[in-house]
Amino acid sequence: MRFHRVASRTPKTIPNQPMPWIKARERAFARRGAKDLADIMRIFGLGATATGRLFDVSRQAVDQWLVHGVPLGRLADVGQIAQAARAVYTYFRPERIPQIVMEPIPGLGGRTVLDVAKREPRRIVELVEATRSYVPPAA
Repeated sequence: MRFHRVASRTPKTIPNQPMPWIKARERAFARRGAKDLADIMRIFGLGATATGRLFDVSRQAVDQWLVHGVPLGRLADVGQIAQAARAVYTYFRPERIPQIVMEPIPGLGGRTVLDVAKREPRRIVELVEATRSYVPPAA
């Protein structure tokens, strides 16, 4: 038996560049919170100006958040209101939601759902759950 000598191969050098999936992950992380913000706008039927009022920022800031992501200090606010928006979306007809959230409601002290969501987003989720499980009294 004859053994052939295999020439040793030198490993190819890998350029010092992140792989495409790492770049994609970085891009996704950079836009953190943008999907939640877009969901809020879509579900509640809000434009950039109304969304800015909801978060006490300018319309331009909302546009920047959609492109570059929500600042870390505001991620929790956006996440909680997005959760409330999704709860409303789950139990109400989508075409009725903008009217529901923008009209003053006597049970909320004459405030709108958006006013309450701005200060107490968890309360909206609780109200939706209470509405869903409401059973009218027997006549």
